[in-house]
Amino acid sequence: YVFVVLFSLLPSHLVMTGRQIFVPLLYALAIQLCFQDARSFITQHRPMLSPAKSLSPKALIILDKTTGLRANEVDVSDLGLTMDDLNEPLPSEFLNSISNRGYESTSRIPSVNDRGCAWLENGQHIEATLAIPGLRGQPSACLSVELSETTVTVTAFGRVVWSCVMCGTCKPEYSSFTVEDGEDMVAVIKLTVEKANQEERWGGFIAQIGEDSIL
Repeated sequence: YVFVVLFSLLPSHLVMTGRQIFVPLLYALAIQLCFQDARSFITQHRPMLSPAKSLSPKALIILDKTTGLRANEVDVSDLGLTMDDLNEPLPSEFLNSISNRGYESTSRIPSVNDRGCAWLENGQHIEATLAIPGLRGQPSACLSVELSETTVTVTAFGRVVWSCVMCGTCKPEYSSFTVEDGEDMVAVIKLTVEKANQEERWGGFIAQIGEDSIL
């Protein structure tokens, strides 16, 4: 209002000169007032701040006003855990309940992936389902399986047609198999192999296809 009164008292030939002087001053004053209001708002509403030691000197970590914890932290001190507890290996009972599965090729040709072996592993045993394309047309009744501690051998009419080295060691006396007819005239062989070391994870079934495989 003071500036308006001063403008009304000035002669007309000085009004333009007054505008050139006082208008920039009014803009500067308005900007300064905006900065002061913003600074006052931040001061009244800012959360508790603490310098981050592991970050740059200018970095800040937002802390909760009541607990003093970081925004993404949870207080678990009432659980009574220590770092030694976190470094302890998981109990075998917990690992035995976890299973993993996958598919592997039954072909000796490295570039061929027929996904003929589907396996499912848990802590106690591993189940493998073999649908070998080379057995197409062979009746399931003529097929048999022989298990050793490290190998699987498939025979047709008593002749070895396919074999593999397993990824681990098993107990043949506690293992079993079944053979049944499958789709597209390909017999399906289902194996249940008891692992010798139940704490060992095979991570697969076939380590290598046998040299005596003719398929």
